[in-house]
Parts: sequence; structure tokens; C-alpha cells
Amino acid sequence: MKRTPVAALFFAGLLCACNPGSASDADGTDTESGSSQDETETHTHTETETQGESEVIQVEAAWVMGAAGAWLGEVRETPVGTLEVFPLDFAYEDDGSLHAHSAFPDDSGYFDFRFREQDETWVLDEEGKFPGGLLQSYTLHPVEQEGERVRYEYLDMPGYIVVDVVIGTDSLLITAQVKGELHAVFDLKR
Repeated sequence: MKRTPVAALFFAGLLCACNPGSASDADGTDTESGSSQDETETHTHTETETQGESEVIQVEAAWVMGAAGAWLGEVRETPVGTLEVFPLDFAYEDDGSLHAHSAFPDDSGYFDFRFREQDETWVLDEEGKFPGGLLQSYTLHPVEQEGERVRYEYLDMPGYIVVDVVIGTDSLLITAQVKGELHAVFDLKR
């Protein structure tokens, strides 16, 4: 089975998932199950794969909290085609994070997104289980903000996973790139 970096974000949420665990484990792990054998292969990205360093910026809680609530729309430009009806519902958790989970219509996978406070900013934990057994998990950090758009990036491998999030009053637009190529566009409305 071919491993692809689907998480960033098929939500970069069609983007996201990992081995069962807490969001604090979500640092950059890919797991793939063998189809003919019950094997699991895991690849963790290491510091030697780092190509450069991005500087983490502060993101205000008010911007993140704008994502709270129910969203519905489509996800296009993905490796598996267009998901014409894609719901996402961000709800507050007891730990102060903002969390959304959405399963694929056929239950072959899911996306799990969590904005959480870390080191005086808001990181984005994404997890995803995909058809064929691929599980992925990444913690993305904010590295750029222009107006309502915040760019998140996987810091261990700058440029590998880049996700732009635009939170508007009635729209949520998430554009994910993997290795510089468009990977998913989440176009959601209230």
C-alpha cells in the first residue's frame, strides 16, 4: 500500500488522525496497516528531515473561538475526490480546547480537529483515519497571520504540511497543501 501524507490535511480534516491517544501525542506519526497481514508500519518524522525553521506566532483566542459551532459544505481537490456534504461541529471541551470530529459517510474513516492553547498561542491538532488503514496525526503551529487567515505548519518539516484557515462570520475556508501541492479545500458555511 502506498503511504501518502493525507492528513494535513484532507482538513487540512479531511486532513487527520492517529493511533488512539490524547491530542498531546499528536506530533507527527503515520501508521499504515498491512492488507494481507496484520502488520502495522509507523513512520515518525525526525529532526534530520527538517528543512528550515518557521517562527511560531501568537493567535488570539477570539479568532479561534470564531470557529465554534456547526458548519456544512464540501471538501474538494482531495486525493479521493470531492466530499459534497461534509459536516464539522466545533464544540468547547472541558480542557478549554475547541474540538470537532467528523466521520466519513461510509464509516471508512474520520477527521478529528482540535484547537488548543499551547505556549501562549493556539495550535491545531489534527488526526485522521483513511480508507485502506492509514492513520495520521500532526500538531500544526501558527506561523503567519494576514487578516482573518492564519497559516498553520508542521514545524518538524517546514513546508511539508501547510494549512491556511480563514474563519469568517458565516464561512470557514481551510486550504491544505502537502509538499507544496494542493491537497484539500474545505469550503464550509454556517
